[in-house]
Amino acid sequence: LDGEWNSGRRVPELMKHGAGTLTSSKFYGTNGYDALTDILKHADRYGLKWVFVRDPYYEPLLQFAGWRKVDSIGQNGVAVWEKDDVPPATPIVFGAKPPAWQGLLWGTLPPIFGLLAVIVVLIPERERAAEVVRIPVQSGTPVAREVY
Repeated sequence: LDGEWNSGRRVPELMKHGAGTLTSSKFYGTNGYDALTDILKHADRYGLKWVFVRDPYYEPLLQFAGWRKVDSIGQNGVAVWEKDDVPPATPIVFGAKPPAWQGLLWGTLPPIFGLLAVIVVLIPERERAAEVVRIPVQSGTPVAREVY
């Protein structure tokens, strides 16, 4: 569970509150705060056992949701928080999975078209049309008149 919007569209807690990301939930006001609170309270649903926090803004929220501070990492102030009795993560079923052939296409077609684009750029240009077409123009006839 990364909380970014590409996976957040399928997480009920993020859909309910409309917060964009978990990593910057404090910038989404009450919606971000509520979304993060719901995720932290339902940590067992997502197998979320540890949280790494650098911003002290989130510490009261973690304590309120039943998390405990375990350790600090290094000199930069990253704290490790743990929630007891969280079972191991299980796969979350979000609906229909795409067929295997779509995964194969997404993995092969973009590099193939990228390679083709490079090849097209590297191929020298062919000679343009060899025949020159002349457009007849009457000499002595002005193309534009002066307007006074």
